[in-house]
Amino acid sequence: MVEKVDFSKRLKAVIEERAIRQSELCEKTGIGKSAMSQYLSGAFKPKQQNLYKLARALEVSEAWLMGYDVPMERYEISSNEKETFYFQMNDDSMIGAHIPPGARVLIQRGGHIKNQQIIACMVDSAIQLRRFNKMDGHVVLTPENSNYTPAIFSEDEFENKDITILGIAKQVIIDL
Repeated sequence: MVEKVDFSKRLKAVIEERAIRQSELCEKTGIGKSAMSQYLSGAFKPKQQNLYKLARALEVSEAWLMGYDVPMERYEISSNEKETFYFQMNDDSMIGAHIPPGARVLIQRGGHIKNQQIIACMVDSAIQLRRFNKMDGHVVLTPENSNYTPAIFSEDEFENKDITILGIAKQVIIDL
């Protein structure tokens, strides 16, 4: 398992580095003071929407803020007013969708996720690409390699589990 720095430690560090007050961050993000205090104390971690708001307001990457060993800086380009970022595929779980290890995948934040779209998500502290399907009260995150097991959740489990949907895969770049 990948070693991570605690979310609350990263949040405190960037708030201190940016010399921003907690109340100011609450105003910038629209996150309540109580929730912010719980994030800073380590009692709770934010769900996807609040993680995005915090990272955007603090000008850091979500993955860094979550404690991953990645650059702190936000790398984004604008595409039709929606934010995008690149994710480098680190395994062969999506090989059936022609996304090999090492491929760079352009991920677009926001928008409505539809069945059969490939999404970038964080599940059990790992960022991964999976095919998204919602059916019969369940959410299924399917890899495109039969050596990997799909993750199946009831809609309630999906909403309450520590799963962050980062965006929709839009383009694959394979360096030869």
